[in-house]
Amino acid sequence: MKKIIALVASIISFNVIAVEGGYKLVGLGITPLTDKSNTTYGLGVSLGGGYNFNKYLGIEAQIGAQGIWSNTNISVYSLPAITLNGYLPINEGTSIYGKIGKSETLVTIGNGGDQTNYSGVTNVYGLGTEFSLSGNKDTYRIGIDHYDLGFVNGSSLSANYINLSSTTHF
Repeated sequence: MKKIIALVASIISFNVIAVEGGYKLVGLGITPLTDKSNTTYGLGVSLGGGYNFNKYLGIEAQIGAQGIWSNTNISVYSLPAITLNGYLPINEGTSIYGKIGKSETLVTIGNGGDQTNYSGVTNVYGLGTEFSLSGNKDTYRIGIDHYDLGFVNGSSLSANYINLSSTTHF
C-alpha cells in the first residue's frame, strides 16, 4: 500500500504524467459521514492525477482523507481510489462528469488509545461539473464522491466528499 501511495505522490509532484491528456488535481471539501443513527461533518482533502483518452473518457487515481476533525472521531482514508471517468461536454470549457471505481479504504473510529481500524476495498462513484475560466487548459471541478463503507463491522456507514478541485492539464 505504501508503494501505491508513493507512486501517486510522485506522479502528482514530479509531473510524471506530463503528456497530452494528463492532469493533476488538488481538492478540498466537506465530508458528511452517515451511519444508521446520525450524520456528522468533517473536512476532506484529496490529491490525484489522471489521463483523459479523449474528451469523453479518462482514468484517475486519488488519495484522500475524509472526516478530518469530525465530531464523532471517524476518519476515512482512500489509499488510492481508482476510477473510470466519463465526460459529457456541454459547451467549450464545460463538462458534466461521472466516475465509478474502487478504493482501498482505511476507516479509523475513535481517538488516542481507543481507536478501532477497519480496512477494505469499497465502491466509489461520483458526479459533478468541470469548467475552465477564461478558456485556459486548467479547470475546476465541483462534485461529490461517494464511498460505500459497509465493510466497517457490518455498519451502514458511508462517506460523501463534496469538493472543489483544481486541475492542471499538461
